[in-house]
Amino acid sequence: MKQMALTLLVIVSLGGCATPPGRLDKTDFEWTEINTDYTYQEAYRRMDAGFKKCGFPIENALFTDNQTAYFYIFLPDMLGGKSAWVLGKVDISAKIPAGSVIEIGVMHKYDKPLFGEPGKIRKAFEKFVQGDYNACN
Repeated sequence: MKQMALTLLVIVSLGGCATPPGRLDKTDFEWTEINTDYTYQEAYRRMDAGFKKCGFPIENALFTDNQTAYFYIFLPDMLGGKSAWVLGKVDISAKIPAGSVIEIGVMHKYDKPLFGEPGKIRKAFEKFVQGDYNACN
């Protein structure tokens, strides 16, 4: 996964300007929806652990008032910090009466690369929900 992030970083650095997270629309991403028995807090913890273990810079928030959470996932910069390039977004919400809904989105240009397997990054992120962080290796 770290090699994939580095490859994406090189591709991105060779073209265009980055769009700030606040200006991105839901249609800018390819989405997968997962319904789980986990609480939204547990789903948040699992996704957070996965992004940190794999070295993806993130911006995230957990809201107890409306039982939601989100992550913006960024490509790392040359120093390993957060670049301006958004790789994906995850939205988590509580499901009534129990469980949660996790929406995993990856920007079209990274989800359907010119070379490589389409959906590979999204599939790796989906594994984080189950606590499987082997996709990082």
